[in-house]
Amino acid sequence: MNDTEKLIRESFKAWQNDDRESIESIVAQDFTFTSPYDDRIDRPEFFKRCWSHSNKIDSFSILSLITQGNEGFARYRCYLKSGQDFENTEYFETNGKQITKVIVFFGALPGST
Repeated sequence: MNDTEKLIRESFKAWQNDDRESIESIVAQDFTFTSPYDDRIDRPEFFKRCWSHSNKIDSFSILSLITQGNEGFARYRCYLKSGQDFENTEYFETNGKQITKVIVFFGALPGST
């Protein structure tokens, strides 16, 4: 397992365990996050907007994880404590020691169209 794959897997584990201390050590100070709802938000805004949802997660199933150098794509299914689940794909960039960028790809939420 290369460093990029290890960091990606560690980030999913931190989310699954609602482990803020671990995710803070994994996410670089110059981290940016992009999703259909967020355009290159910085680390503090990421924790403000996104981390508050970590306690809703029951588990992840990584369906596909492809890395090359300091980049990687993960396709996964997330299972929520509510019994719902969803599938997303995320693109990661690292500096070899921490995650520097995440771009999340997902479609419209049910009822939003």
